[in-house]
Parts: sequence; structure tokens; C-alpha cells
Amino acid sequence: MGPFTGRVRQDFPADLPGQYFNKVDFGGVLRARLLGNYEKTGNRVDLVFLWTEFSLGPLKFKKEFPAGFKGHWNLKYVDNDMRVFSTNKGNVFVLSKVVEGVHGTIRAFA
Repeated sequence: MGPFTGRVRQDFPADLPGQYFNKVDFGGVLRARLLGNYEKTGNRVDLVFLWTEFSLGPLKFKKEFPAGFKGHWNLKYVDNDMRVFSTNKGNVFVLSKVVEGVHGTIRAFA
């Protein structure tokens, strides 16, 4: 199955410093969320993944990651509206900033 593509958002809530959510809406009733901790040093962002959750309509499936499940981003370009980074898995993401409500939201556009 797959690949699956959807609208991706990264939320860095001000009331949860050092934590972030990845949220993916695949359209319709399928959605996914991931919660992780992060620490930025220079151009590197170290990540520790805590849990992921998939929802299909009213059904939710949540799975905690094993302790110490890690990854990282290498920031390639950052300004006030956009950032480009690669991951430890070799993926490259280009994200644009969208401000919604109280929380700043970074949304992937490509």
C-alpha cells in the first residue's frame, strides 16, 4: 500500500516548550498525529519520538514508541516564512509558515 500523501502540519505549541506535533490529514476520515521532543543545536534538530496515533473516522489507534526512539533534521535553509531540512533517513522537506490562532503552525507545501 502507499505511498500516502496528505496535508502536513508541524505544531510547536508555546505552552509545551521542547515538544512538537506532526499532523497529517490524508483527506476524508484518515488522519495521523505524532508527538515528539526536540532540541536544536546549530543547524541540527535532535528528535525523540513519543507516540503516534492514527484515526479513521471515530476509530483511533495509538502506539507509543520504544524509549529512546530517535531521529534528527539537518536544517539547510531557514527564514521567517520557510525552512528546508533533510532527515536522518535521507528525506528532504520544504515547509512554509502559516500562523493559525494562538499557536504558530508550520505546514509542508512540498
